[in-house]
Amino acid sequence: MAKLCARFISHLFACPGIPPPPSAPSTSLILHLEHFIAYTLCRMRLHMSVTFTMLYHLQRPKARFPVAKGSSGHHLFLSALMIASKIMFALQEINQMEREMCSYFE
Repeated sequence: MAKLCARFISHLFACPGIPPPPSAPSTSLILHLEHFIAYTLCRMRLHMSVTFTMLYHLQRPKARFPVAKGSSGHHLFLSALMIASKIMFALQEINQMEREMCSYFE
């Protein structure tokens, strides 16, 4: 599934397999898009329908704006995955979860 997602994103948005370098020096490991997606999907253990919904959410803007390109497949993947995972919950639940998380961050 990760390989399919990575190829879909890379082909659709003509973005590189590795993200652009961070603006500040970082010690974090930079993973190739396919490995990043595999790690994320494995750790999140989301239903397969969320992954396919994420791909659909990436295809829609590309159909509307065919010349759109992406600077980072990693960023495109994460933003589409966040949106796709939110549709599993009611708006009130999402708001409550986000308020709780923000309160932890003060």
